[in-house]
Amino acid sequence: MKLTSKLAAVAVSAGLAVAGLMVTAPPAAAVGGCDANQLCLYRSTEFRTMAFETTKTNECWWLGTYGLTDPWNGISSYVNNLPVNATLYTNVNDAPVGQPLWANTGGIPRGSFSSNSTSNYWFGHSDYICTGSATP
Repeated sequence: MKLTSKLAAVAVSAGLAVAGLMVTAPPAAAVGGCDANQLCLYRSTEFRTMAFETTKTNECWWLGTYGLTDPWNGISSYVNNLPVNATLYTNVNDAPVGQPLWANTGGIPRGSFSSNSTSNYWFGHSDYICTGSATP
């Protein structure tokens, strides 16, 4: 067998081996263990201590139920794999009559994540989180 034929055979064999590995390779792990189409909130940085997860795209939750507001740690890291934004709200005790009692304090855009969100005051001091167009 000529050298060029041997090299071609080796190249084809190597290509098939690599293709076989690509087919059987496991999928990449989800960020922070948060699955596709989920919103995940963590009480600790670096995606540790998941306290809340949902697949719902138009609902609100009181963060105190999950230990995700003052006086607890708040939302210290997050992953939003939902197709909608998540919005944080806080109670406005002195709202004028007829005005909403809830103020939008920021949000988590769809497709975003943070391993340390502790520098944002509202991630530790908001009362509700809502997905999509839901409001408290």
